[in-house]
Amino acid sequence: MARAATNRLDPRGGTCQKLGMALYWRVRSIPELRDLPERERERLWRRGYLYSLRRRRTRIALVAAIGFALTGYLTGGTWTTGVGALAGAALLFQVAVAEARPFWRKERDGDGAPEL
Repeated sequence: MARAATNRLDPRGGTCQKLGMALYWRVRSIPELRDLPERERERLWRRGYLYSLRRRRTRIALVAAIGFALTGYLTGGTWTTGVGALAGAALLFQVAVAEARPFWRKERDGDGAPEL
């Protein structure tokens, strides 16, 4: 008998794990940024996000996000544009976090994160 995948939501960490992949819902739930003071977290978030925009996967996700919003606009108007934009933004956030996590690890450990 096949076992169904479970969807576990950790309310304290703000992550959702399904089949071993963590989805982050807030910046505070990202392990590399979780223990930092708020100002330092914001500074590292901005630097990591800018770093991730240089990566191919993030650029593809950005194009997909724009495509979702445009598809919503062309198929129905305001409401569907919002749904498409929200779906695209969620995708972009997850991909940007995945691409920026190695940057944040290096930055926190002082291993010389790449210059922006």
